[in-house]
Amino acid sequence: MSVEATKFAEAYCMAYNNIEIYAENFSNAEQKFDAILCIETLEHISNNDLNDFLISVKNNMTTDSDLIISVPTTNIPLNKKHYRHYDINLLKEQTDSYFNIIEVNYVHNPCRLYKLINYIMYNRFYILNVKLFRKWLFSIYKSYYQITTEKKGSHLVARLKLKI
Repeated sequence: MSVEATKFAEAYCMAYNNIEIYAENFSNAEQKFDAILCIETLEHISNNDLNDFLISVKNNMTTDSDLIISVPTTNIPLNKKHYRHYDINLLKEQTDSYFNIIEVNYVHNPCRLYKLINYIMYNRFYILNVKLFRKWLFSIYKSYYQITTEKKGSHLVARLKLKI
């Protein structure tokens, strides 16, 4: 199940089978969820609204639920659409009232070869339809650039649980 606020996100989720879509405010959900994903979300929420958002997430979780958070790190420049980028200390500080961080990974080492692979695979000029070549490029990315260190990762991915 996915709760999405925009029609674009709803259309994106429709590409996946067996997912129920609700285009409504998350705080209005009438059920608890096994997993909640905040993928590239927290950086778009103002400091004034962040605590209310986290309370809403907490209220929609069971004691066994997982919360997966992905946020950009301070290793990359602040985007004009973002209120902040994160390091592990800021994520802990903002979530510590309600959640325990169980696991953290840093992903996307934004070196030159990563940027080249990204450009080749995702650009506005052509679609890479050579499946073998695409698979080879993705295997390079996965082997060398997907999981990286705290100092090199452009994104932080964390798994959290409710504090009991």
